[in-house]
Amino acid sequence: MRVTQTHGMGADSAAWLTGVLLGELPFPHDLADLTVVTAMVGDESEATRDAMTAHMLPLMQAHGVRYVQVARASMSDEDGIVILSDTRPSDPNRKPDPYRMVMRGAVALSDEMFAAGTIPQTSSRKCSHKWKGWVLDRWAEQEYGSAARLHVVGFAAEETDRRDRDEGYSLATPGKQPWYPLIDAGWDRDRCLTELHRWYGFEWPRSCCGFCPYQAGPDIARMIRRWSAEPQQVRTAIGLERNARSLNPRMTLFRDRSAADIARRAGLGELVDQAAAELDARPAELYEVRRIYRRRGDRRDSSGRGWLLGPDPSDKGTDVWRSLRAIATGTRAGMLELLAAEQVTRGGTIETVDGVPRLVIERAAPPYPTTEFYLTVAVAGATKERPAFDELWRFVHRLDLPRQLDALSPTG
Repeated sequence: MRVTQTHGMGADSAAWLTGVLLGELPFPHDLADLTVVTAMVGDESEATRDAMTAHMLPLMQAHGVRYVQVARASMSDEDGIVILSDTRPSDPNRKPDPYRMVMRGAVALSDEMFAAGTIPQTSSRKCSHKWKGWVLDRWAEQEYGSAARLHVVGFAAEETDRRDRDEGYSLATPGKQPWYPLIDAGWDRDRCLTELHRWYGFEWPRSCCGFCPYQAGPDIARMIRRWSAEPQQVRTAIGLERNARSLNPRMTLFRDRSAADIARRAGLGELVDQAAAELDARPAELYEVRRIYRRRGDRRDSSGRGWLLGPDPSDKGTDVWRSLRAIATGTRAGMLELLAAEQVTRGGTIETVDGVPRLVIERAAPPYPTTEFYLTVAVAGATKERPAFDELWRFVHRLDLPRQLDALSPTG
């Protein structure tokens, strides 16, 4: 039976693989049939790279375990994936690679975040799916097709809810048989960290991007220690947040706390200033930002030519449509000058959030649906608009909400 571990480089993955190779966790298979695979996001910490290089790579090499590192070929799914390293390739025309860490492919998650003008959200794990799960699935399709194999998932013992969600998805994939050995062994996260400390003599670092929004909970002290040791992690996190807040002031990295505020409170204010300077040096654009805050229950009518409104004008739905349109490109300083000039012709109010000015032309307010409209300066390349945005925008602007009907359709 071929066995694949999707190795996330964190404590759970490291604990299981170390325990198996040291004979302290059961593995009723031949190690020659084990393949360890890592999907590289491109923004991992140096501490993760160093721990893998110093400990996991020598251990895998000593036991002849195959290690594969893969990544997205580009932002587009159409371009597929690339193999960054494979110590025992199944392709006879490819030479074996040495046991070394290749921490980044042609693109990284932070590249996508800057290009989209956004940050990862705790409300979903879309970035994890796109940059890890999707990549690993494409590699498995290429490597195994529909052949039977065990798929090791390193959920700790307390993560039974994640196991239950993953199991249904995994079993729907031809040939894929999920195995959750840490849950079977009763090893929770604390046990994994304890065993890793016993084996290696230090606390195994958390595997995550420096801007991961999940790390500012109980682990915030560890995050600050990582930030203090790796300044570029801070600069990237602050830069992403500052750029996202240029387009949406509500986009703080850690829910109700901004990464900039946390860094300053931790004595890292100099890095916050450096991040702002790095962001200012990037090519910039002046954007028109429009949003439609839809009403819960609204939908297209059966003809596809109009919109039906939900019953309660005070009930805001969760689906917010956004349009980003660049109207000028240049240096950040030049775009800020143009922003001030636009106020003369358009009117509106200049507001500053986190040091970033924006020209507010229209504010969102209930009843719903409602709209907002402002101009702002952000990193170039974030132009994006949902299909039918202009149609819905015109429809909302034609509504006379105090006298609206239950069903209204745009005309013309």
